[in-house]
Amino acid sequence: MGSDKNTLCRIIPTALFFFVCALPLAGCGPTVYTAFQVDPLVEGKTFSSRERPAEIAAKPERDLLAEGYVLIGTLLVRQAEDGSKRTDLTSKVLREAAKRGGDLVILESNNKRTSEMRYKNGGCIKLEEYKQRFLEAGGTYCDQNNVCYPPYGFETVPKCKEWEQIPYTAYFTETEAKVFRRASAK
Repeated sequence: MGSDKNTLCRIIPTALFFFVCALPLAGCGPTVYTAFQVDPLVEGKTFSSRERPAEIAAKPERDLLAEGYVLIGTLLVRQAEDGSKRTDLTSKVLREAAKRGGDLVILESNNKRTSEMRYKNGGCIKLEEYKQRFLEAGGTYCDQNNVCYPPYGFETVPKCKEWEQIPYTAYFTETEAKVFRRASAK
């Protein structure tokens, strides 16, 4: 994952440790974004990953805490819709929770469709011209010290400085879960 040039990892400044990684799907289909927010009570602690995917808890949070589970964070998996069949993100959440040391999850939302307004560039609305140097065909220029230079010329080239912003709605499927780990598990 870390060596994949398409992987995008960035730290989002919040009071809590929060990071987002974009994980491409085998080179095809829409990108899946995974965000994990560590619970403040376990911030700074590290947990070994689990070999098996986490399971969906059948009990409420208070019962899990009473049974010795610890909330280690909240996981969000989000996939942009591209017109193809919507993907079930539940299994992805269970695998990601296990990677972060989770044994159980409580689904806060499951394969929920969301949208947000975005903007893309349209036509150029502010054009600026600048001079660009280019190499001319022909002989070289030599100065009085016999230092020779290739012949350069200049041309005026247009460049767009401002683009029309066209609004559009982007659609996503997302699943969010609280991730729990048995406190006595190592």
